[in-house]
Amino acid sequence: MAVAAKTRPMQPARTLSTPPLRVIASETGPRAAFPVLAVVALVLLAVLAVNLLITTQMAQTAYEIRDSRAELVRLTEETQSLRQRLQVASSPSALKKAAESQGMVPAGQTGFIQLGEGRVEGGSPAIK
Repeated sequence: MAVAAKTRPMQPARTLSTPPLRVIASETGPRAAFPVLAVVALVLLAVLAVNLLITTQMAQTAYEIRDSRAELVRLTEETQSLRQRLQVASSPSALKKAAESQGMVPAGQTGFIQLGEGRVEGGSPAIK
């Protein structure tokens, strides 16, 4: 089996009639790069300023969070202390002492009123 040769279409011969490359001097000189450099510098300064602003805000927020956490801890401790004082003050022995200091006495036995007969059945008066 014979393999068919691949052929390319024939290209026209190149002529060397193109002029040689040469450097053309700029009319404005090095001042043409100044606006570009100024824009790049302003963009860099803006990026640095924004970075500084964001970093400052983050630091300030971190201090506020720290202060809030410290206050939360203090308030939690105060709440626990108040709850403990409430439990002590509402104990039966503390309530009895507070009632006695105000001149209260224990109640007697409960009695029942008979409305039809107009008398009290059972019960006893308070003990002084």
